[in-house]
Amino acid sequence: MTVINYAAGFVEIGAEDPIQAQMKEFLAADVVFDNELKSVRSFTQKSRINVQGTLATKTTSRNLVLKDGTSTQIEKVEKKVFHF
Repeated sequence: MTVINYAAGFVEIGAEDPIQAQMKEFLAADVVFDNELKSVRSFTQKSRINVQGTLATKTTSRNLVLKDGTSTQIEKVEKKVFHF
């Protein structure tokens, strides 16, 4: 007989999932780009998160519009281990 356990943990009815809560907090945290250019006029930013087990990977992309009218994109990847 083979048994596969897909549940990483149990959450009481009505309680917030601890992994979901940590994911929301990680996604809302400010991102500091080390390689941001000084001649930025404006930017747009989007983040996405991928959770595999308890390892979360957040990828944040920032589209920069420079003072000379050109645009460029920078990206930062952060990882975090969630706990139950």
